[in-house]
Amino acid sequence: MTDTRPRAVQLIDTITSYVIHCTDVLTLVENDACQNPDITIGAIYAVDNLLCQVTATASELDEIIRKLKNEGKLTD
Repeated sequence: MTDTRPRAVQLIDTITSYVIHCTDVLTLVENDACQNPDITIGAIYAVDNLLCQVTATASELDEIIRKLKNEGKLTD
């Protein structure tokens, strides 16, 4: 099924999802870090990857916001 919502809304949902995943991973680390260092290392890489995705998604969202402001469709 195709998502027909505006792209900006889709991007906000994506960022929210990434942040929730980061929280889940960090909770796993907090609960298990002392017992299994491999989980901690894997979690660090997972969070780093998720944060890179957040940055890329936020950049795309920023471009949409700038375009809407330039067109006068969005104000501060």
